[in-house]
Amino acid sequence: MLRTTWLKKIVVMLFGVLICIVILEIGLRVGGFACLFMQEYRNRAGLDEGNAYRILCLGDSTTAGSSPTMYPQQLEEILNATPRDTSFVVINKGMFNVDTTDIMYNAPAFVETYKPQIVIAMMGTNDSHTTVPHRHTMTHILQSFRTYKFACLIAKHIRTTRSSNFFYEGVEYKDKHEWSTAQELFYKETLRHPQNVQAHVELGWCYYYDRLFNKAEKTFKRVLSIEPSHLEAVLGLGLTYGYQGRKKESEELLTIARKENPNNHDVLMKLCIYYRDTRDYTRAIPLFEEVIPLDPHFSWLYSAGGECLMGVGRIREAISMFKKALIFLPDTDDHASYINLAQCYEHLNKLEKAAQYKKKAESLQSTFYSKTRTNYRTLYTLLKTKGIQLVCVQYPMRPVSLLKKIFPNEDDILFVDNEAIFKHGVQEKGYNYYFDDRFAGDFGHCSPEGNRLLAENIARVILTYVNNVTE
Repeated sequence: MLRTTWLKKIVVMLFGVLICIVILEIGLRVGGFACLFMQEYRNRAGLDEGNAYRILCLGDSTTAGSSPTMYPQQLEEILNATPRDTSFVVINKGMFNVDTTDIMYNAPAFVETYKPQIVIAMMGTNDSHTTVPHRHTMTHILQSFRTYKFACLIAKHIRTTRSSNFFYEGVEYKDKHEWSTAQELFYKETLRHPQNVQAHVELGWCYYYDRLFNKAEKTFKRVLSIEPSHLEAVLGLGLTYGYQGRKKESEELLTIARKENPNNHDVLMKLCIYYRDTRDYTRAIPLFEEVIPLDPHFSWLYSAGGECLMGVGRIREAISMFKKALIFLPDTDDHASYINLAQCYEHLNKLEKAAQYKKKAESLQSTFYSKTRTNYRTLYTLLKTKGIQLVCVQYPMRPVSLLKKIFPNEDDILFVDNEAIFKHGVQEKGYNYYFDDRFAGDFGHCSPEGNRLLAENIARVILTYVNNVTE
C-alpha cells in the first residue's frame, strides 16, 4: 500500500512537471509570436521611413572574413553609395571550411537573429559525396523547443557568471573558424588576464586568419613585448608582415621561426600556405616536399603543391601531384584536380588527353551533389515561410544554369550570373588580378578586385529587386 502511494506521488509530480513545461512552452511561443509580429511591423514601418534594409550573406570561405575587401563589406558600401532613401546593412555570416550542411545547420539561427529582408547564398563548392544533407534529427527537434532554448540560455548565463575565463570558449570558436566570435572571447580574456600570453597569441591568429593584419601585427607585437622569444608570435608576426608587403622584415622573422622549428608540421603548413598565397612558388615547393611525408594522405598538399609546380612551369611534376591528389580524394570530390590536369596537358599540347580531363571536370560540374540540392532547397523553404527573398549567387567563372536546375519550377528566386563577367575580366587583366589561388580549379578565392567585381554584380541584381518592391 505504501509503495502504491509513493508511485502515485511520483506520477503526479511528473505529470505536474510536464504540465508546467507545456504551459511554459506555450507562453514562450505566444510571447515569441507577439514579439515577431511587432518586430515585423517595425521592420516594415522602418523600411517606409528609410531605415536599414538588412541583407544576410551565407557562404563558405569565399564569403567569410571581416576584412573590408570581402564582397559582403564591399556590397554594403556600393549599395549605400546609390542615391536613395533606403540604407542597407549587409551582415556577413560566411564561415571558413564549411559545406552546405554546416551552413544550413546555422542558417535558421542567423535568420532568427538578424531578421533579414534578403538572404544571399553562395555555397556548394566544399560539398562532397560524404556531405550529409541537413535533416531534422531528434537533436534538432529538441533544439526547436522554446523551453529547451530558454534552459540553455539560463545555463549559459550561469556558466558565464561563474567563470571569468573566456579562453577555452574562444578556442572552441577558433576551432570552428568562427573568427569574429573567437576574437571577442580572446579579447575579453586578455582584459581579465593581461599576462595570459597564450590568449594574446590566439587572438593574434584569429585576426590573422580573418585577414585583419593591422590588428594581428599589434597583437603579436604585444606578445613579444611580454615574451620576446615566443616562437608562435615570431611566426605570426613574420607571416603578417608578408601579407602587408613588408618582405624584408617578414623573411627575417620567418627564418628564425623555421630555424627553431625545423620539423614542426604546423609551422611547415603555415609557411606552405603563405608562400603559395603570395605566389612565391620557388620557396613553397621545397616546403611542400618536406611536409608531404609528414602527412602523406592529405590530398590538399598534392593539389596545392601541383599548383605551385604549374606556376614555375614544371608541368610534368604538377601532373604527377594532381594524380596523387585524386588517389587520396575520390574523383567525385576533386573537380579542381581534373581542371588543373586538363590545363597541364594543354600546356604540353596533348589536346586529346586534355579534352578527356576537361570532359570529366565538366561532367562533375554539371551535376550538383544531391546534398547540395537538398540544402539549397531547404534554405529556400525556410526563407519562403518567412517571406524572405533568396538570392542565389553562382561562383565566379561557373554557369548559373547549374543553380537554376535546382529550382526548375520556382520563379521567385533571384540568380546572380558571374560567369561571363569574370571570364571577360580574366581575359582582359589576367587570372591573378581577380583571384588569389586556384583552390576550386576553375576559380579561387577572390582578390580585393575580384570581390569588388562580385559585389558590383550582386548589387545590380539587388537594386533592381528593391526598386521593383518599393515602387
